[in-house]
Amino acid sequence: MDKNTSACTDFYQYANGSWLKNEIPAAYPRGGAFNVLAENNRKALHEILEEAAKKTNATKGSNEQKIGDYYASCLDETKREAEV
Repeated sequence: MDKNTSACTDFYQYANGSWLKNEIPAAYPRGGAFNVLAENNRKALHEILEEAAKKTNATKGSNEQKIGDYYASCLDETKREAEV
């Protein structure tokens, strides 16, 4: 809400003013809370994958070890290209 605007004078501006100040990032066709949520989820998942890939002492056969190995293998472009 835009508390600087009177609800009796311009209800639309009062109700949506703060939201309308948000800019839509150039990389996206629209903006909104779900876009922010999706981006935060992507960042969190990326951090989880990066940490799992770095952890070389994960228990063999554990989900963390499997995820880490899979992610690390995807990042190793040289090895991937050599196997094709």
